[in-house]
Amino acid sequence: MSDRSLGAGLALIFALATSCSAPPCACTQTTPSSAEVGPAPSQEPAPPAEAQATIAERLNKDGEAELAAQRLVEAAAAFRDAAARVPEPLYFYNLARALEAQGKYSEAYTACNAATNASAPGSKLHAQADALAAKLLHEASQLE
Repeated sequence: MSDRSLGAGLALIFALATSCSAPPCACTQTTPSSAEVGPAPSQEPAPPAEAQATIAERLNKDGEAELAAQRLVEAAAAFRDAAARVPEPLYFYNLARALEAQGKYSEAYTACNAATNASAPGSKLHAQADALAAKLLHEASQLE
C-alpha cells in the first residue's frame, strides 16, 4: 500500500469518525464532576454500638409489655429486633417465650438455642433457656 492510499484511508476514517452521530464510546467518556451530578444521596451512618444497645433495651421493654398484653406477634417482632441489634441472651429467650405462646415451637426452640449459646453456662438465664427448650421439645412431640 502506497503512502498516498494510506493517507486517503486515514482521511476517510477520520471523516467518518468526526461525522458519526453515535455517542462516543465509553472509553472516551469522562466521569461527570460532582457539580454536574449533584450531591451524593445522604446515607446516615449506622448508630454507634451504645445507641444500638439503648434501642435494643427499649425494644425489649416494649416486647415485655406486648407479651403481658397478649399481643404476641408484636412482642416477637420487638424481641427479634432487639436481638438483631444486640445479640443478648435475654432478647433471644424472650423471643422464644413469645414464639412459644404463638405455638411456633420450632422457631422458639431455635431462639432458645441462641439464648443458651449466648449465655454463660451455669447462669440463671442459661438454665431457664435449657428448661424452656426441653419444654418446647415435649410440646412439639405432642403435636406429632
